[in-house]
Amino acid sequence: MSIHRSVKIAAACALFAAGSAHAQTAKDYNVFVFGNYSASGSDVEGRLAAGGDVSISGYSVGEKLGSAYADSDNLVAGGKLSFNNGRLVHGNAVGGSLNVGSSASFGNGAARADSTGIDFAAEQLRMFGLSSTLASEAETGAMTWQYGGYTLTGSGAALDIFNVSGANLSGANSFNISASKDAFVVINVSGVADMFHNLGINLTGIAADHVLFNFYEAKSLTIEGISIKGSILAPQANVNFNSGQFNGTLIANSMTGGGQFNYDPYAGTLLDPTPTGVPEPAAWGMMIGGFALAGAALRRRKRGARAFA
Repeated sequence: MSIHRSVKIAAACALFAAGSAHAQTAKDYNVFVFGNYSASGSDVEGRLAAGGDVSISGYSVGEKLGSAYADSDNLVAGGKLSFNNGRLVHGNAVGGSLNVGSSASFGNGAARADSTGIDFAAEQLRMFGLSSTLASEAETGAMTWQYGGYTLTGSGAALDIFNVSGANLSGANSFNISASKDAFVVINVSGVADMFHNLGINLTGIAADHVLFNFYEAKSLTIEGISIKGSILAPQANVNFNSGQFNGTLIANSMTGGGQFNYDPYAGTLLDPTPTGVPEPAAWGMMIGGFALAGAALRRRKRGARAFA
Protein backbone atom coordinates (compact mmCIF):
# COMPACT_ATOMS: atom_id res chain seq x y z
CA MET A 1 0.00 0.00 0.00
CA SER A 2 1.38 3.44 -0.92
CA ILE A 3 2.24 6.00 1.76
CA HIS A 4 -0.38 8.37 0.34
CA ARG A 5 -3.07 5.68 0.53
CA SER A 6 -2.09 4.67 4.05
CA VAL A 7 -2.13 8.26 5.27
CA LYS A 8 -5.45 9.07 3.63
CA ILE A 9 -7.20 6.11 5.24
CA ALA A 10 -5.58 6.72 8.62
CA ALA A 11 -6.61 10.36 8.55
CA ALA A 12 -10.19 9.37 7.80
CA CYS A 13 -10.14 7.14 10.89
CA ALA A 14 -8.77 9.93 13.08
CA LEU A 15 -10.62 12.96 11.77
CA PHE A 16 -13.43 13.02 14.33
CA ALA A 17 -11.65 11.30 17.22
CA ALA A 18 -10.10 14.39 18.79
CA GLY A 19 -13.24 15.35 20.73
CA SER A 20 -13.48 11.96 22.42
CA ALA A 21 -9.84 10.97 22.83
CA HIS A 22 -10.44 9.44 26.25
CA ALA A 23 -13.65 7.59 25.35
CA GLN A 24 -13.85 4.04 24.15
CA THR A 25 -14.19 3.56 20.41
CA ALA A 26 -15.99 1.11 18.13
CA LYS A 27 -12.90 -1.06 17.80
CA ASP A 28 -13.00 -1.85 21.52
CA TYR A 29 -16.17 -3.91 21.09
CA ASN A 30 -17.27 -7.18 19.56
CA VAL A 31 -20.49 -5.41 18.54
CA PHE A 32 -20.87 -1.63 18.37
CA VAL A 33 -24.06 0.02 17.07
CA PHE A 34 -25.09 3.65 17.07
CA GLY A 35 -28.80 3.01 17.65
CA ASN A 36 -30.76 0.17 19.27
CA TYR A 37 -29.80 -3.44 19.90
CA SER A 38 -32.42 -6.16 20.42
CA ALA A 39 -31.67 -9.88 20.68
CA SER A 40 -32.57 -13.05 22.54
CA GLY A 41 -31.48 -16.64 22.98
CA SER A 42 -27.86 -16.20 21.95
CA ASP A 43 -24.67 -14.39 22.97
CA VAL A 44 -21.93 -11.88 22.31
CA GLU A 45 -18.64 -13.43 23.45
CA GLY A 46 -16.90 -10.05 23.65
CA ARG A 47 -18.10 -6.56 24.57
CA LEU A 48 -21.40 -5.03 23.42
CA ALA A 49 -22.24 -1.32 23.12
CA ALA A 50 -25.23 0.52 21.67
CA GLY A 51 -25.91 4.23 21.55
CA GLY A 52 -29.65 3.66 21.94
CA ASP A 53 -31.61 1.06 23.88
CA VAL A 54 -30.38 -2.48 24.53
CA SER A 55 -32.98 -5.21 25.03
CA ILE A 56 -31.63 -8.73 25.60
CA SER A 57 -33.19 -11.86 27.04
CA GLY A 58 -31.78 -15.35 27.51
CA TYR A 59 -28.47 -13.83 26.56
CA SER A 60 -24.81 -14.08 27.53
CA VAL A 61 -22.22 -11.31 27.13
CA GLY A 62 -18.47 -11.37 27.67
CA GLU A 63 -17.75 -15.09 27.98
CA LYS A 64 -14.40 -14.88 26.16
CA LEU A 65 -13.13 -11.65 27.70
CA GLY A 66 -11.17 -13.00 30.66
CA SER A 67 -10.35 -11.49 34.03
CA ALA A 68 -8.55 -8.50 32.49
CA TYR A 69 -12.01 -7.07 31.73
CA ALA A 70 -13.40 -7.62 35.24
CA ASP A 71 -13.50 -3.88 36.04
CA SER A 72 -14.55 -2.50 32.63
CA ASP A 73 -18.01 -1.72 31.25
CA ASN A 74 -18.67 -4.57 28.83
CA LEU A 75 -22.43 -4.21 28.29
CA VAL A 76 -23.24 -0.61 27.42
CA ALA A 77 -26.48 1.17 26.49
CA GLY A 78 -26.68 4.89 25.84
CA GLY A 79 -30.43 4.62 26.41
CA LYS A 80 -32.38 2.05 28.40
CA LEU A 81 -30.77 -1.29 29.25
CA SER A 82 -33.34 -4.08 29.53
CA PHE A 83 -31.64 -7.30 30.63
CA ASN A 84 -34.38 -9.76 31.51
CA ASN A 85 -32.39 -12.93 32.01
CA GLY A 86 -28.93 -14.15 31.17
CA ARG A 87 -25.41 -13.45 32.30
CA LEU A 88 -22.73 -10.82 31.93
CA VAL A 89 -19.75 -13.06 32.55
CA HIS A 90 -17.12 -10.36 33.14
CA GLY A 91 -17.34 -6.72 34.11
CA ASN A 92 -20.13 -4.20 34.50
CA ALA A 93 -23.28 -3.15 32.66
CA VAL A 94 -24.20 0.50 32.25
CA GLY A 95 -27.27 2.18 30.80
CA GLY A 96 -28.95 5.56 30.82
CA SER A 97 -31.70 3.75 32.70
CA LEU A 98 -32.04 0.15 33.85
CA ASN A 99 -34.59 -2.64 33.72
CA VAL A 100 -32.62 -5.61 35.01
CA GLY A 101 -34.54 -8.76 35.86
CA SER A 102 -33.85 -10.91 38.88
CA SER A 103 -32.66 -13.75 36.63
CA ALA A 104 -29.92 -11.60 35.09
CA SER A 105 -26.59 -12.32 36.75
CA PHE A 106 -23.14 -10.71 36.84
CA GLY A 107 -20.01 -12.79 37.23
CA ASN A 108 -17.76 -10.22 38.86
CA GLY A 109 -19.49 -6.89 38.28
CA ALA A 110 -22.81 -5.10 38.56
CA ALA A 111 -25.27 -2.89 36.67
CA ARG A 112 -25.56 0.85 37.13
CA ALA A 113 -27.48 3.77 35.63
CA ASP A 114 -24.83 6.18 34.40
CA SER A 115 -23.33 7.96 31.42
CA THR A 116 -21.46 5.60 29.11
CA GLY A 117 -18.51 7.90 28.46
CA ILE A 118 -18.76 7.09 24.76
CA ASP A 119 -19.50 9.74 22.13
CA PHE A 120 -21.60 7.56 19.83
CA ALA A 121 -22.36 10.46 17.47
CA ALA A 122 -18.65 11.14 16.96
CA GLU A 123 -17.94 7.47 16.39
CA GLN A 124 -20.77 7.26 13.86
CA LEU A 125 -19.34 10.18 11.92
CA ARG A 126 -15.82 8.74 12.11
CA MET A 127 -16.94 5.31 10.88
CA PHE A 128 -19.04 6.89 8.12
CA GLY A 129 -15.95 8.77 6.96
CA LEU A 130 -13.79 5.64 7.05
CA SER A 131 -16.38 3.59 5.16
CA SER A 132 -16.66 6.25 2.45
CA THR A 133 -12.89 6.53 2.14
CA LEU A 134 -12.39 2.79 1.78
CA ALA A 135 -15.13 2.65 -0.85
CA SER A 136 -13.29 5.23 -2.96
CA GLU A 137 -10.07 3.20 -3.09
CA ALA A 138 -9.06 1.45 -6.30
CA GLU A 139 -9.04 -2.34 -6.46
CA THR A 140 -5.70 -4.04 -6.05
CA GLY A 141 -6.32 -7.80 -6.19
CA ALA A 142 -7.84 -10.15 -8.75
CA MET A 143 -11.52 -11.06 -8.54
CA THR A 144 -13.79 -13.42 -10.46
CA TRP A 145 -17.54 -13.97 -10.32
CA GLN A 146 -18.41 -17.38 -11.75
CA TYR A 147 -21.04 -20.08 -11.20
CA GLY A 148 -22.66 -18.09 -8.42
CA GLY A 149 -19.48 -17.60 -6.43
CA TYR A 150 -16.83 -14.98 -5.81
CA THR A 151 -13.11 -15.75 -5.78
CA LEU A 152 -10.80 -13.01 -4.50
CA THR A 153 -7.03 -13.34 -4.81
CA GLY A 154 -4.67 -10.96 -3.07
CA SER A 155 -1.88 -9.12 -4.88
CA GLY A 156 0.72 -9.61 -2.16
CA ALA A 157 0.27 -6.05 -0.89
CA ALA A 158 -0.15 -5.26 2.81
CA LEU A 159 -3.73 -4.14 2.10
CA ASP A 160 -5.86 -5.41 -0.77
CA ILE A 161 -9.11 -3.75 -1.85
CA PHE A 162 -11.93 -5.53 -3.71
CA ASN A 163 -15.26 -4.16 -4.97
CA VAL A 164 -18.21 -6.56 -4.88
CA SER A 165 -21.76 -6.21 -6.18
CA GLY A 166 -24.33 -6.46 -3.40
CA ALA A 167 -26.85 -7.82 -5.91
CA ASN A 168 -24.49 -10.68 -6.77
CA LEU A 169 -23.61 -11.28 -3.15
CA SER A 170 -27.26 -11.71 -2.17
CA GLY A 171 -27.51 -14.68 -4.53
CA ALA A 172 -24.01 -16.09 -4.12
CA ASN A 173 -23.39 -19.66 -3.02
CA SER A 174 -19.70 -19.28 -2.19
CA PHE A 175 -17.17 -16.62 -1.28
CA ASN A 176 -13.48 -17.51 -1.48
CA ILE A 177 -10.61 -15.30 -0.33
CA SER A 178 -6.95 -16.17 -0.87
CA ALA A 179 -4.22 -13.90 0.49
CA SER A 180 -1.03 -14.08 2.52
CA LYS A 181 -1.34 -14.49 6.27
CA ASP A 182 0.14 -11.04 6.93
CA ALA A 183 -2.10 -9.19 4.49
CA PHE A 184 -5.35 -7.39 5.24
CA VAL A 185 -8.30 -7.47 2.87
CA VAL A 186 -11.14 -4.96 2.49
CA ILE A 187 -14.21 -5.97 0.47
CA ASN A 188 -16.37 -2.99 -0.53
CA VAL A 189 -19.96 -4.15 -1.07
CA SER A 190 -22.38 -1.98 -3.05
CA GLY A 191 -26.14 -1.83 -2.57
CA VAL A 192 -28.67 -0.11 -0.33
CA ALA A 193 -30.46 -3.30 0.82
CA ASP A 194 -27.96 -6.16 1.07
CA MET A 195 -28.19 -9.80 2.08
CA PHE A 196 -25.37 -12.00 3.34
CA HIS A 197 -26.90 -15.45 3.59
CA ASN A 198 -26.79 -19.15 2.79
CA LEU A 199 -23.26 -19.27 1.46
CA GLY A 200 -19.90 -20.59 2.53
CA ILE A 201 -16.97 -18.26 3.18
CA ASN A 202 -13.63 -19.96 2.56
CA LEU A 203 -10.31 -18.41 3.58
CA THR A 204 -6.93 -19.55 2.26
CA GLY A 205 -3.79 -18.19 3.90
CA ILE A 206 -5.53 -15.24 5.50
CA ALA A 207 -7.38 -15.37 8.85
CA ALA A 208 -10.82 -13.98 9.65
CA ASP A 209 -9.39 -11.20 11.81
CA HIS A 210 -7.63 -9.79 8.72
CA VAL A 211 -10.83 -9.44 6.65
CA LEU A 212 -13.18 -6.43 6.65
CA PHE A 213 -16.44 -6.26 4.66
CA ASN A 214 -17.40 -2.62 4.04
CA PHE A 215 -21.12 -2.23 3.30
CA TYR A 216 -20.68 1.44 2.50
CA GLU A 217 -24.13 2.08 0.95
CA ALA A 218 -26.33 -0.33 2.88
CA LYS A 219 -29.30 1.01 4.81
CA SER A 220 -30.38 -2.55 5.62
CA LEU A 221 -28.35 -5.75 5.90
CA THR A 222 -29.81 -9.22 6.44
CA ILE A 223 -27.51 -11.95 7.75
CA GLU A 224 -28.75 -15.53 8.07
CA GLY A 225 -27.73 -19.15 7.57
CA ILE A 226 -24.05 -18.29 7.39
CA SER A 227 -20.79 -18.32 9.31
CA ILE A 228 -19.28 -14.88 8.76
CA LYS A 229 -15.48 -15.02 8.67
CA GLY A 230 -14.43 -11.42 8.97
CA SER A 231 -15.58 -8.11 10.40
CA ILE A 232 -18.33 -5.89 9.01
CA LEU A 233 -18.36 -2.11 8.79
CA ALA A 234 -21.88 -0.97 7.89
CA PRO A 235 -22.35 2.43 9.56
CA GLN A 236 -25.69 3.22 7.90
CA ALA A 237 -27.23 -0.24 8.08
CA ASN A 238 -29.96 -1.62 10.28
CA VAL A 239 -28.79 -5.22 10.61
CA ASN A 240 -31.15 -8.16 10.98
CA PHE A 241 -29.02 -11.12 12.07
CA ASN A 242 -31.52 -13.95 12.06
CA SER A 243 -29.28 -16.99 12.39
CA GLY A 244 -25.69 -18.14 12.08
CA GLN A 245 -22.32 -17.26 13.54
CA PHE A 246 -20.36 -14.06 13.25
CA ASN A 247 -16.60 -14.33 13.72
CA GLY A 248 -15.41 -10.75 13.86
CA THR A 249 -16.35 -7.19 14.79
CA LEU A 250 -19.70 -5.67 13.79
CA ILE A 251 -20.10 -1.90 13.48
CA ALA A 252 -23.56 -0.85 12.30
CA ASN A 253 -26.43 1.55 12.86
CA SER A 254 -28.64 -0.95 14.72
CA MET A 255 -29.01 -4.70 15.25
CA THR A 256 -31.82 -7.18 15.84
CA GLY A 257 -31.90 -10.98 15.78
CA GLY A 258 -30.69 -14.14 17.44
CA GLY A 259 -27.39 -14.78 15.67
CA GLN A 260 -24.26 -15.63 17.65
CA PHE A 261 -21.30 -13.25 17.86
CA ASN A 262 -18.01 -15.05 18.44
CA TYR A 263 -15.03 -13.17 19.80
CA ASP A 264 -12.57 -12.78 16.91
CA PRO A 265 -11.85 -9.02 16.84
CA TYR A 266 -10.49 -7.23 13.81
CA ALA A 267 -6.68 -7.23 14.05
CA GLY A 268 -5.86 -4.37 11.68
CA THR A 269 -5.36 -0.66 12.32
CA LEU A 270 -8.07 0.66 9.99
CA LEU A 271 -10.55 1.08 12.85
CA ASP A 272 -8.02 2.87 15.08
CA PRO A 273 -8.67 6.54 15.89
CA THR A 274 -5.02 7.59 15.53
CA PRO A 275 -3.35 8.18 12.14
CA THR A 276 -0.10 6.42 11.31
CA GLY A 277 1.39 9.35 9.40
CA VAL A 278 0.98 13.02 8.57
CA PRO A 279 -0.75 13.79 5.26
CA GLU A 280 0.33 16.51 2.92
CA PRO A 281 -1.35 19.84 3.79
CA ALA A 282 -3.40 19.93 0.57
CA ALA A 283 -4.65 16.39 1.04
CA TRP A 284 -5.50 17.07 4.68
CA GLY A 285 -7.49 20.16 3.72
CA MET A 286 -9.47 18.28 1.09
CA MET A 287 -10.28 15.51 3.53
CA ILE A 288 -11.40 17.91 6.24
CA GLY A 289 -13.64 19.69 3.77
CA GLY A 290 -15.08 16.48 2.39
CA PHE A 291 -15.84 14.90 5.75
CA ALA A 292 -17.17 18.17 7.15
CA LEU A 293 -19.71 18.18 4.33
CA ALA A 294 -20.55 14.55 5.07
CA GLY A 295 -20.97 15.40 8.75
CA ALA A 296 -23.21 18.37 7.97
CA ALA A 297 -25.36 16.22 5.72
CA LEU A 298 -25.62 13.59 8.43
CA ARG A 299 -26.69 16.15 11.03
CA ARG A 300 -29.31 17.61 8.67
CA ARG A 301 -30.77 14.14 8.09
CA LYS A 302 -30.94 13.54 11.85
CA ARG A 303 -32.89 16.74 12.37
CA GLY A 304 -35.53 15.58 9.89
CA ALA A 305 -35.75 11.94 10.89
CA ARG A 306 -33.84 9.23 12.70
CA ALA A 307 -30.45 8.86 11.05
CA PHE A 308 -30.19 6.05 8.54
CA ALA A 309 -33.63 4.65 9.42
